[in-house]
Amino acid sequence: MAVWHRRYLFRSDRCYLLWAVKISEPETSAIRDLMASRHFVAGISYHTYSELVLWPYGYTTNAIGPDNAAISALGTAMGNSIPKLGSGTYTPPQPSWALYPSSGVTDDYAYGEHGIFSYTIELGTQFIPPASQILQICQANIQAAMILLNRVNTSTLTGHITNSNTGEPVVAEIYVDGIDNTGLYRKPYKSNENFGRYYRFLPNGNYNVTISAFGYITQTFQNININNVGQTILDVQLVPCQSFTVTGTVTDIDTGEPIANASIVVIDTPLPTFYTDENGNYTIPSIFENTYSFKIWALNYATLIQEITINAQNLQFDFELTETNAVSFETGVFPEGWTFGGNANWTIVNTAAWDGEYSARSGAIGNNQKSEMKFTVIAANAGVISFYVKVSSEANYDFLRFYVNEQQKGAWSGELNWTEVSIPVNAGTNNFKWVYQKDIYVSSGSDCAWVDYIIFPPSATVNANAGPDTEICADETHQCQGTASFYNSVTWSTSGDGQFSNASSLTPIYTPGTTDISNGGVTLSLTAYGDGGTSKTDQMILTIKPLPGTGTQITGIDEVCAGNSETYFAK
Repeated sequence: MAVWHRRYLFRSDRCYLLWAVKISEPETSAIRDLMASRHFVAGISYHTYSELVLWPYGYTTNAIGPDNAAISALGTAMGNSIPKLGSGTYTPPQPSWALYPSSGVTDDYAYGEHGIFSYTIELGTQFIPPASQILQICQANIQAAMILLNRVNTSTLTGHITNSNTGEPVVAEIYVDGIDNTGLYRKPYKSNENFGRYYRFLPNGNYNVTISAFGYITQTFQNININNVGQTILDVQLVPCQSFTVTGTVTDIDTGEPIANASIVVIDTPLPTFYTDENGNYTIPSIFENTYSFKIWALNYATLIQEITINAQNLQFDFELTETNAVSFETGVFPEGWTFGGNANWTIVNTAAWDGEYSARSGAIGNNQKSEMKFTVIAANAGVISFYVKVSSEANYDFLRFYVNEQQKGAWSGELNWTEVSIPVNAGTNNFKWVYQKDIYVSSGSDCAWVDYIIFPPSATVNANAGPDTEICADETHQCQGTASFYNSVTWSTSGDGQFSNASSLTPIYTPGTTDISNGGVTLSLTAYGDGGTSKTDQMILTIKPLPGTGTQITGIDEVCAGNSETYFAK
């Protein structure tokens, strides 16, 4: 089987694989369709050259699959049986990445997508062996092929899974504790559609095995013995579940108010997404009795994942969501203030997310290129920035790096599932930057990084204070007493016709105009301007008192405004 030039996009947080482009060549399409239509257990792809036996994974350095013990033992046995053209055997056998990491190979697809124990045997010592060596090479490899064919007869768990009522075959997952919860992700093993038959190559030992299928009651079998005497037969009759209608409400945990348009997802099932109505109510009209993980999310609220057991006594489930100021990109567009750099912009995608359904993913770049995402926050006080990262890249060569004010604070590479990061920051201006950067060659995994659920430190918002309301006499000026914080500039304005000595100063002198005096007052406004187009305006009222008429026989010590009292002396 030949490799095809495709990128193996590996997703480790959920149960499926992603593919970058459609398999376009007819020969590779035929192989893909053949694998999908038959329940293959193992296979060999013959190549030249190097006299090696290779097995999955190969898409990145140190990529170890869940079945590594069994798959490497079989590969080693085959390698030890193949004599080299010179002396010795095809040893040491090794996972494909140990030769060199390579994306899009047949073995990775066969194993990751279908669980097939797939091997590549590199034949001979040159790409086109001379005719005189062909027979020798073929004969030398017969024993290894027979070892692979006979592997199914020992140390193998097998059987049929059927419907207990009808006897019809059931496509079910066969989960082996201690195997399937180790190593990097591959799709779950399932029984075939035509017969409900399954095979699991396992190391000798005792295992707890769980058989599950949507619409059936899950069954777990304890201490199933696997040995090299023969096959272990485990036939399972799954009991269909009873179907129920489930209802409930989604509310704000602080206010108790209903949350409209909240989504309810029953994880790892074929059920559609359900939504709450304007009163926060939801209904799942038909769901089988079982235990599920519910994922509840609403805009501006933190995602809640909760395990739910549904049966005749438990059919109503209410959920409370906590409001959050985290940036989780759920609107599908970047909020105002985000900027980008490098060779390709970051984008918002719904193929991977820590919170909700969306996250930010680095742009599609080539070797020796980078993709940057940036945001600036003026922090009111020293604090932290936290966020979740996910990376699928060539380990130790292609990195997601995080910077604060151009100082690197973190770097991640290889296959990393969603991980929370928390970085201390200082008060004042903080320029945050996420950079996915590749070296000069080789691509592995999805060749990108994701960021989600960013909580920035509390920002120092621009503020303005025009000062207290004040009274003056009609022939006086007013000394403004404005204050502002976290600002770049200020401007005073008036509702009347007076003049500021310097409208760009916090403390200018204001001289009332004739209209101000006639109206008996004026409103003065101070606006402060901060970063990112932010501004804050505050107002004060300046009351202007008219002067009194002076009597012909008395003279006041001082001029006074109407409404005030003063002492007068007659001459």
